[in-house]
Amino acid sequence: MIPSAREIQSAIYGAWLLFKLDPRGLEFFEDSVPAFWRSFFAAVVVAPGFAILVLIDLADSELSAGPLEIILVETIAYAIIWAGFPLALYYLCQGLGREARYLRAVTALNWSVVIHIALTLPVHLVAASAILSPGFQTIAILAVVLVTLFYEGFVAHVALDVSPPLAALVVAIDVAISLAVQALINGMLS
Repeated sequence: MIPSAREIQSAIYGAWLLFKLDPRGLEFFEDSVPAFWRSFFAAVVVAPGFAILVLIDLADSELSAGPLEIILVETIAYAIIWAGFPLALYYLCQGLGREARYLRAVTALNWSVVIHIALTLPVHLVAASAILSPGFQTIAILAVVLVTLFYEGFVAHVALDVSPPLAALVVAIDVAISLAVQALINGMLS
């Protein structure tokens, strides 16, 4: 179920509008099961950028694992993150009585990762190049993390029609899953 080029373009535009805090961006995402499944194609779109971020992270690590093991573990972890969060969100939506908003919310959140990577990658590339002082590198990375977390929270708030604290809970669940998977990866590759 590969989305058409037009659907990809429309979804990224909708994600961009949501980044600009325009709730009309949600209108660019279909509320259907096929659109839900096609939104996971965003994982393919951002995979090269994510791979570069992983390489930057690995450059600063001392690992005992070989290249094939690293690729295998990182690929499995990538799939777990992309599947784990929507699964957790499904149960949260059931608990909140937001099942009817689940499909569009996951679709919007998946495509918003394109914007997230587009913001994150340049900052990490500049930080890795050591152009900036270590203090400015830290500030730049912290700033992009805060912006992307706020953005994800806004998407969750609009897509699920929940209060900001509940949207923050959605973001916290996503972060917790990502951190747990990262800790597992670090343990496996060390």
